[in-house]
Amino acid sequence: WAVGRLPVPYRSMARPGGKNQLDIEVCSARELKYGLKDPSTYVKVIMLDGKERKKAKTPVIKGTKPEWNEGVVFRTDSSSPDVKICLARYTRIGKSKILGEATLDVSELDPKGKTETRDIRLSDTAGVIQIKISWDNPELAKEQEEERKRRAEQLRERQEKALDTVKDAFGDLIRSLTDDPVLSAYLRNFGDKKHEGLDAREGKGNARASRFTVETNHAAAGTGNVADKTNAGVVAEKEEEKEGNTNDR
Repeated sequence: WAVGRLPVPYRSMARPGGKNQLDIEVCSARELKYGLKDPSTYVKVIMLDGKERKKAKTPVIKGTKPEWNEGVVFRTDSSSPDVKICLARYTRIGKSKILGEATLDVSELDPKGKTETRDIRLSDTAGVIQIKISWDNPELAKEQEEERKRRAEQLRERQEKALDTVKDAFGDLIRSLTDDPVLSAYLRNFGDKKHEGLDAREGKGNARASRFTVETNHAAAGTGNVADKTNAGVVAEKEEEKEGNTNDR
């Protein structure tokens, strides 16, 4: 929503003189309720900057769901200007009649110029106007960033303090355990038993491994004996066959 395509009445609002900038684009309206089949409506945007009153309006569009897509740029030195959006129409005699209005709270906007889309519900159940709005306030953005950093530093300091407290408490507990002779003896005995248990389990594991090795060797030896017996039987059968052949001759 570039300023270059804004209509002349809106572009005139972007005059210099203010360090802060408020951009508003009036997109469309819906749920209009005022008893006309083909109404002709427009939107007025008014900003109160101290004693100065700045305003602009969209073109008149017919229909129950008008779409304007028109923007306005306000420059101001105020950090929280009052902004009002009004939906209006012209009567048969050419007089402007306000159908509903709403006030925008600029303090709720991100002061870094981030564009937000909002649905503004008007008073007197006149309908809903959709707008796009951004608020660029460099000084306020800087203050908020400094406040964010300050709170982050405070949180970090609190976390470090809590961690030091836990470390001190844990150190006191360790010192109290080591200073108590009964507890120290218990801990030493517990450690010795734990190591004995580990050594015993390690010894059992070695014994199992040794038994497995012996059994494997026996099995291999048994397999060798079977193979030798098998080979001997085959040789004997061949000798008998040779003797039989000799006798037949």
